Amino acid sequence: MNTEYDVFFKDLRREMERIRRSISVICYNPLDYAWDSFSAFASAAYRKGQKVMFIGMNPGPDGMGQTGIPFGAVGPVRDYLGICGRVSSPDYAIEAKPVLGFSAKKNEPSGLLFWSLARKYGDRDSFFRVASVYTYCPLLFLTENGGNIALAELNVDDRKLVEETCTAFLRRFSGISGAKSFIALGRYAESKAKEIGLSPYYFQHPSPRNPKGRTFWENEAFDDFMEILDEG
Repeated sequence: MNTEYDVFFKDLRREMERIRRSISVICYNPLDYAWDSFSAFASAAYRKGQKVMFIGMNPGPDGMGQTGIPFGAVGPVRDYLGICGRVSSPDYAIEAKPVLGFSAKKNEPSGLLFWSLARKYGDRDSFFRVASVYTYCPLLFLTENGGNIALAELNVDDRKLVEETCTAFLRRFSGISGAKSFIALGRYAESKAKEIGLSPYYFQHPSPRNPKGRTFWENEAFDDFMEILDEG
């Protein structure tokens, strides 16, 4: 991993662990227990000269929550990205949502849709020559029965704690990346990008919670991405 990125992500990992220990809901930090696989991803995915930066919100329980990789559905992470790193099970994991790493059987739908766009563009290295993907907040928030809590659903105090830190890191990372164009996945990511002075393109979030997401990603996202690349 480039030294500048290495320092950045180690700082981010440390700050996310601080938040995890301070927040009032159940919280997983994939940058902690899945650091090996995330590092393998980061070494391939973050490099100078990339035109476009995708900005996601936070991990899905069956994606980055398992593999440590943004939109990290096990299938495309293993088959397209070529990553199958070590993932440990943190002692704070709850029985309702165990961390199974690459043994997880369920593929995060968002990850299947996102990496299908990258696959249409070309192989892993071809895609990462032009684009990167960054997760605004790499923490997973859960209910006691293992249900996903979206960032926007956190209580006021927890949300303030998360956003103050994550927005500062987003600003720092956007400067390191040198990207010319930014694509926000969903309205929340769009609002955070605008908050630091970016002018992002808006893509529907690929989450199953978004009824328009699958149609957009299957029929429009790739063409829109190619247009943005030309503009960048």
